[in-house]
Amino acid sequence: AGLELTMATMPLDFANAYDFRALADTTDGLFIMGYNYHWQGGPEAGPVAPLTGWPYYGNLQMTIDQYLSRIDDGRKLYFGLPYYGFQWPTQSDTTHASTAGYGEALSYAETPARAQLYGRLWDEESQTPWYKFNNGGWNQGWYDDDTSLLLKYQEVHEHDLLGAGMWALGYDGARTELWAALREAFNRPLDAFANGDCESWSLDTLAVPTDTSPNAAGWYEGRKAKYYRETVTVHSGTSSIRHIPDSLGFDWPVTSVLFQDLAVLPDTRYQFTGWSYKNEGRANRVKLIVQWYDSTHQLLGSAASAELVADSAGWRRLTTGGVVAPPRGAFARLCLSMEGHGGDDLWDDLAFSTSSAIAEETMNEERGTMNSSPTIVRGVLFMEARGEKREAKGELLDVSGRKVLDLRPGANDVSHLAPGVHFVRGLEPGFIARVVIAR
Repeated sequence: AGLELTMATMPLDFANAYDFRALADTTDGLFIMGYNYHWQGGPEAGPVAPLTGWPYYGNLQMTIDQYLSRIDDGRKLYFGLPYYGFQWPTQSDTTHASTAGYGEALSYAETPARAQLYGRLWDEESQTPWYKFNNGGWNQGWYDDDTSLLLKYQEVHEHDLLGAGMWALGYDGARTELWAALREAFNRPLDAFANGDCESWSLDTLAVPTDTSPNAAGWYEGRKAKYYRETVTVHSGTSSIRHIPDSLGFDWPVTSVLFQDLAVLPDTRYQFTGWSYKNEGRANRVKLIVQWYDSTHQLLGSAASAELVADSAGWRRLTTGGVVAPPRGAFARLCLSMEGHGGDDLWDDLAFSTSSAIAEETMNEERGTMNSSPTIVRGVLFMEARGEKREAKGELLDVSGRKVLDLRPGANDVSHLAPGVHFVRGLEPGFIARVVIAR
């Protein structure tokens, strides 16, 4: 009493020999061993755990379909996935090549370095990585990495399975990207934006945060990312985030992301802003990104700020502008993104809120010096400033923050636009004004 019993089961039952429903009813869950679709002594080199394609030996989607057709309850299934791969001598360098001998088993701690050495390839048929090389005869290595595993974790959400597992813990050695992939796939969204001022610094020792043990510092290390507290160069307060790419075993440039997930309201307008200090001399590109997800962790869309490319001697403000959560949006993934060749960059004073409040704040800051309001005369947009009427300059944005028109004299006809609220950005740096287009 009080113990949990699970059972490891085969990926596919071609002989219809197992009563999966009876086994599921008798246990707390079945751990599907979703690997060895290609094996060490097999006749063909190929993916250890193909998500799609390769029908002769089967794939993971066939496995899920077979189990759910017999059990009809995903909450009794764990989706087991491989932290290892095989390298075979092969008869040729093409996919579906026949093997020329027994395969070598490789843990994930070994495979990324070999893929980097020989050139990582991507098999669209199976949605998995592989590599090949010739040392007097062709060899092929097939394995799973953070990219392919994230695609498979999505199946857990889409079919409402009990969870995911792997064979085996520890096979990743000192590498961190598989833990980061688990964070990205199974992180629980926060109810409120955390640590935007970058002043909270509780060391996150959790490999995978849960709803009962979130990261007190707010920001999680995504794939290929590390961060540390910076106390010398800050935008405000006593600390900022020093963002460093973790590129072990990957070719430059890499994309490195710190993130947090936040519950949002569908069809609600938000804005993500922050300050970055880029002065590493490595030609990195930094930006803010908002990704929208539904309740099944399906990516619905994204929006990004402008990129900082050139180094500067000070802090630069970034913003996504107003962006609207999709109708099925359940949470936003707020990303601090750095793409490049090493070094480090700084982040501070980040904010995520309904963009109408931020737009109003910006207008209030500029209203005293600008005192400007938009008018539309015969379909042409004008700005009235200090008693003078002139055609607007800048950009016309819709309510989602997307640019719909470049404003300049002679090109400000808005009569063709749909009725609704728009925003004028321009005239003077930082100026934003609200305009209603009506019929």
